[in-house]
Amino acid sequence: MTKPVSPPDTGVELSGPTTTRGDGGARSLDADPLLGARVHAVAQHLVSRLADAAVEDMRARYDLGDAFCILRRLVPRVVSAPILNSVARWMRVHPSALRRYARATETIGRPEFEHLSDLRTRRGSSLTWSHVERLALELDAPRRRELAAAIVDEDLSVRALAARLKR
Repeated sequence: MTKPVSPPDTGVELSGPTTTRGDGGARSLDADPLLGARVHAVAQHLVSRLADAAVEDMRARYDLGDAFCILRRLVPRVVSAPILNSVARWMRVHPSALRRYARATETIGRPEFEHLSDLRTRRGSSLTWSHVERLALELDAPRRRELAAAIVDEDLSVRALAARLKR
């Protein structure tokens, strides 16, 4: 059994008995803590890139929701609904997805959304759009802030967040 390698600056453990070398051989990560630290650094960088991509995805969804909110305020539903349905068909998503984006945007204002976008878990992951949609079900802004902090502090899944919302 190997001892996990954890570089001092991350606090994240890298478990695994061996790593392969270019010559096909294998060596223990315990035998080369520097290698373990490098693997951690690469993993952290990739997690950061994934978090950035997830945030960009959330921003696009938020902006779509915002556009549909503006559309609904400017024109009657009889005009806006066919436009929303047409865009949904073009995007190959169900119209209800675009309506959910709009509902989330209506509940969570831009400053609050930007705050949510900046949050990261201990592992460096961002919240997901599904987290944002669930948070939008809570109409009380201070309660949403508490729930967002719990998502980050406890690394809550969307399902766990949904269970908290029911309380």
